[in-house]
Amino acid sequence: MPPAKSERFELRVEADLMNRIDQWRSAQADLPSRAEAIRRLTTIGLSTQTTRQSFMAMKFQIIVAALTNGPGVRLDDAYVFAWDRDVYPYFHEGTPWHKPFRNDFAVTNDLMHELLVYLDRKWRDGTVPLTFYELESTFGVGGRGSGWDRLALIGACRYAYLSGAFDQNFWHQLVAPAEHPTEASEITDPFERERGIHLM
Repeated sequence: MPPAKSERFELRVEADLMNRIDQWRSAQADLPSRAEAIRRLTTIGLSTQTTRQSFMAMKFQIIVAALTNGPGVRLDDAYVFAWDRDVYPYFHEGTPWHKPFRNDFAVTNDLMHELLVYLDRKWRDGTVPLTFYELESTFGVGGRGSGWDRLALIGACRYAYLSGAFDQNFWHQLVAPAEHPTEASEITDPFERERGIHLM
């Protein structure tokens, strides 16, 4: 098979962008040239866009199925909620549709793991009730690089609640009066598909 045809072109970039490219390539094991680094970054960027489009298409299909009579009624409420709120469905490893998108959810698999390990430890200890404000503080909500914001943390907790994780007392302590923002009250609300999920 003949090698793929390539074309030469000149690219001018600002110094700040070139510095970022140099930082990226210096972190690679083989220290690629600037030209090779730009080729790799371009490929990564294009494939990420394709993955995002596939993720959004899958999300649309699951939500449509959940809102129509038919096979969608067999989808678990927590699973549907997770897709709607961009939370990785951590407790649904037997369901295949989310697995190719582990890092495409706003709340990734890694973030869910981190949160659930912490919640499990607090639940098993059980000596001091955990409040939502304490949870926000622990996970640095609003801080740079934490990966969490308030709505993401609420969504992740609600997914865990709908999945039957921990117990009712644990969740009601989390949203005890004056210990959570108003919007966190939804964590323990009953779930109704027609009102609880949105078609994009």
